[in-house]
Amino acid sequence: MKMYKLLDYCYDTLEKDAKKNMTKIGFSEYDYLALLLGEMSLDTFVDGLPADQAIHEEWNDISLKHSGALEKTIAFLTMYEDDFGCNFKITKQFLQTISNEQIHKILA
Repeated sequence: MKMYKLLDYCYDTLEKDAKKNMTKIGFSEYDYLALLLGEMSLDTFVDGLPADQAIHEEWNDISLKHSGALEKTIAFLTMYEDDFGCNFKITKQFLQTISNEQIHKILA
């Protein structure tokens, strides 16, 4: 799932940045991102579906309305914020700084 790869890259990069700068990124946002990645992981179960299969359905719905992995991922995070009260502001800002070249490398 492309969204998982992008968000996992964000999680790893933001974690390194937080340690490097000795700052807190917004603890609850970072926690929400970790939980979301856990729910999305395709490695959790042998059937190859995420632990929370509703995420797969929601991703398919968003895919019909948006194009491009980056746009879809940001739209998904916004939907998740609206539905569950999470805050992914820093993650969405970071996603918008990723170049097309980086995106291709991440998704390869």
